[in-house]
Amino acid sequence: MKSISKQFQKNGLNLKLLERVGSVVLFKLFNDEGCVYGYEVHKLRLKSYPYGKFNESGVMIRVTKLCLASNEEFGRFAWSYDNFISASSKFNELLEV
Repeated sequence: MKSISKQFQKNGLNLKLLERVGSVVLFKLFNDEGCVYGYEVHKLRLKSYPYGKFNESGVMIRVTKLCLASNEEFGRFAWSYDNFISASSKFNELLEV
């Protein structure tokens, strides 16, 4: 499986990858001062996007990227928790599916 960043910013918070098994990931969310805001569990997916160029046959080239859930996809592909125990429980639940 492709790699994802171990730490990045999203929606004004820092996300740090705590654990990844296959397509299931667990992040810690915190601000610039280090105050923990919560945890997120995501189910990674591969998405295909048009690249904007065409091959020699005139077919649009598509690029496949590993994606986290968007804000609108929470509840289906990602879940947010205020404590590590609940987030870890969801993480383990997704591993069993």
